[in-house]
Amino acid sequence: MDRCFELWVESLLCGEVCLFAGYHYPHLFVHYRLVISSYWCLYPYYQQEVYRVNCLVEKDEEIRERKVEVIYYLCFFLLWWSFAGYILFLYLLERNKRSYIEREELNSIPHFSIIVPIFNEKRLIEQKIKNLKDLSYKNYTVYFADASTDETKQIISENIGDLSNFHLISCAQKGRSFQLNEVLSLISPQDLVLITDVDALLEKDCLEKIARVFLSNERIGLVGGWTEPVSRYRNEIVFWHIQNTLRALESSVGHCSTVSGACYAFRREVVDRIPQSVWAEDIYLPFLINTKGYQCIYHPQIYIKEVRGPSKFKNFIKLKIRKGQDNIKELIRFFPHIHRMRFPWILIYLTRFLQIIIFPILVLPFLLLLFFQDIHTLVLSFILFLAGFLLQSVIFSKMNSSRPKKGEKLRIFLLSSLILFLSVWGYLFKRTKIGYCRIEE
Repeated sequence: MDRCFELWVESLLCGEVCLFAGYHYPHLFVHYRLVISSYWCLYPYYQQEVYRVNCLVEKDEEIRERKVEVIYYLCFFLLWWSFAGYILFLYLLERNKRSYIEREELNSIPHFSIIVPIFNEKRLIEQKIKNLKDLSYKNYTVYFADASTDETKQIISENIGDLSNFHLISCAQKGRSFQLNEVLSLISPQDLVLITDVDALLEKDCLEKIARVFLSNERIGLVGGWTEPVSRYRNEIVFWHIQNTLRALESSVGHCSTVSGACYAFRREVVDRIPQSVWAEDIYLPFLINTKGYQCIYHPQIYIKEVRGPSKFKNFIKLKIRKGQDNIKELIRFFPHIHRMRFPWILIYLTRFLQIIIFPILVLPFLLLLFFQDIHTLVLSFILFLAGFLLQSVIFSKMNSSRPKKGEKLRIFLLSSLILFLSVWGYLFKRTKIGYCRIEE
């Protein structure tokens, strides 16, 4: 077929030459007539070739459209899974699996070593000491890991007096990981270690509740609590409501991905030291303990009040961006250990990786692909997104009686998407220093 096409082109060129020659030399006109006759003989083959080329072009366009469609639906599924499908999966899995059965009474009283990392907290330290003194548990020791440069150390010394179970540890270097490691070296491997912030207030029976969870299953390596901000700033309240519910939902299958740094406890034997490169140990430790095969529980009945929080939009965004970058760093740190992770922790980890790192990058090409979709695809996508959002709301309402006001969850969803976007690009182009990042009041 290709050869026929070439012959026709050659004959056409020859015909033009012969036409010129026949005009000046009539005795050569016979050659032109021969070429014209050959043209009409080859014309059907030319039509077939043109048809074949058109079919190939149409097929290439169809393949290109199919590729765009496949990429669009893949992006759509990943985005839908990250905010709706994942929650539905955990909810269904939770109904068929119970991670632990809490004991009603304590048959034994394990020893708690409580660590309070401190840096220049003279305004809140007295309230914290009183809160720890009021705990009803009988077997605990408190270590104040202090690296302050103000009067905090003096205030601690005056308030703990001669109490045998309260100790002040002067740390030469500030930074949570440095201070925590200095105290961890003093603690027995058989102890339960509880880390709590100065701005966190614990219930009197907090340690009893945590001890019951640990004693219910020896594979439980970490227990966190439900954090309620005292702040009246609505964005902060709704944000914590969503985070608490998500972590409790993950905990229902035995593996919450993070805990609140305000208060959490872990088995000392499971954790050796905290690397100096860790920015947020309340993210690092759940990742470490889950990867080791232990369970991490976010207990919905262990209430912690956080007395310090953002009261302005600027401070709220700044705090959440820093927390987002903490998550990014730990997700990247544990990615090489993915082969050690078991189900369902590996699915939770990959979903968190998708939500925090991939989602902000994926949303831009997804929005671009929307312009190439027909109206039916756009309507279907909108319906599925709306169904996912309603599904999420129904599951959250079943897990927690206190509900945000109408429209607040959508606002926080959009704000969270913006925060994740800024966190990823901020992490890529701006280095963050390890240490405290106190909220500006």
